[in-house]
Amino acid sequence: MDRAAELDPRDPQISFNIGLNYLVLRRWSDAEHQLTHALALDPHNVLATGFLATTYINSTGDIRRARQASREAPADSKIYISNFGGGTTGGSLAAMIGPRAYLDVLEKRFADALKAWDAAPQDIPERRLRQLEARVGIQVLAGQGGVAKSECEQTRTLLEARLAERPEDGRSLIGLAWAYVCLGRNADAVRVARQAADSLPI
Repeated sequence: MDRAAELDPRDPQISFNIGLNYLVLRRWSDAEHQLTHALALDPHNVLATGFLATTYINSTGDIRRARQASREAPADSKIYISNFGGGTTGGSLAAMIGPRAYLDVLEKRFADALKAWDAAPQDIPERRLRQLEARVGIQVLAGQGGVAKSECEQTRTLLEARLAERPEDGRSLIGLAWAYVCLGRNADAVRVARQAADSLPI
């Protein structure tokens, strides 16, 4: 990718991809440099905005700076609400609830995090499941699992059906663990979380 950047330095996707790799390698300052460059070339790159905010959170814990970076994304951007790099971060909490809601959760603005997901598209079953998973995670963290029982039960049913077909789907295992926590089934939550962890190399 470095060679590609030499050949075509004005391609924002190349800078974005390099920045994303630096982010995975935890080379925060390099990630910030490349993602900032990608946004200078293409200010509408919503995913670069989300990953830049993530870089600030991971490098210094600077939520204010991450929030400032996130404001560059359109307020109604569905991809920024519901997609964290196309699932590249697997089943982490940040991936499950999306970058905009993640910042709200870090600041304990749970109502805002849930509101962001109210606007998420639900036109296909996969998107509806993503919305349910996100809402379950947010409400568990907010201590509102008791009022979210119906959503938790619905999420559990959908994920158990998916895992019956694809038992090694790590992301679904993690989502199911959160649903079990919401339902007070802690032993089941630990069991499937361990199963997810065991399925992933170090």
